Amino acid sequence: MIPEIITPYGTIPTFPCFVVLGVLSFILVLHVSLKKAANQSKEEDFIFLRLVVAGIVAWFFAGLFDASFKYFEYGTFEWKGITFYGGLFGAVLCLVVLLYRAREKQKTQFSVQQWFDLLALPLVSFHFFGRLGCFFAGCCYGKITNSGFGVVFLDQPEQGIIHGGVQRYPTQLFEAILLLVVFFVLIFVKKRAPIYLICYSLGRFLIEFYRGDDRGYLSELLSPAQMISVFVFAFAIWLLIKRIRNNESGNVLNT
Repeated sequence: MIPEIITPYGTIPTFPCFVVLGVLSFILVLHVSLKKAANQSKEEDFIFLRLVVAGIVAWFFAGLFDASFKYFEYGTFEWKGITFYGGLFGAVLCLVVLLYRAREKQKTQFSVQQWFDLLALPLVSFHFFGRLGCFFAGCCYGKITNSGFGVVFLDQPEQGIIHGGVQRYPTQLFEAILLLVVFFVLIFVKKRAPIYLICYSLGRFLIEFYRGDDRGYLSELLSPAQMISVFVFAFAIWLLIKRIRNNESGNVLNT
């Protein structure tokens, strides 16, 4: 829609602006989530550098997943796009290692489960702004439609994106709405990490039927994101059942 913002000093890509807004919202929501915790400032200092490392690893995995899916389809390994699930897996793996090591050395008062519950809400807020950025940048678009939901995205030849003036489903906004709903759901639950994974994977699975951009394919029936969503959903259900059986609150908040 608006891939660039024109200023007197030049043009600014829209997507990075929303990424910055997402990072700021992540920091703010995490700060509020930790507000009731003892030694709040200590915990914020503890997690900050680990989140920076996890973010770098997430960006690498996001690109790796996208390039890998397209390699299986086209036979060429090109590092052009990113995938959310790839970034999520990379961040989770990195944080599991870092948090377990820190927990063993008693550098934090929270368990690994508690940290993931605390980070779920900030992650959703970050992802929400990221999807808004996708909408304005015109990436992650939907299939062609003549319905009232259709949006005409601008062509971006330099990015290899040509819409030709046709209407497409604004799947970026569909997912942004999904994330907004998930955000408010998580406010009222304790086991936030598995609930987040359940809600997001289910919603993402359905939204994928309306996606129209090329991200590589491993199956004629399901997109890569749908296949991953199935495994994420199953894992989240198992994790939730396990935590319920263990009578784990998984959250330091009394919400």
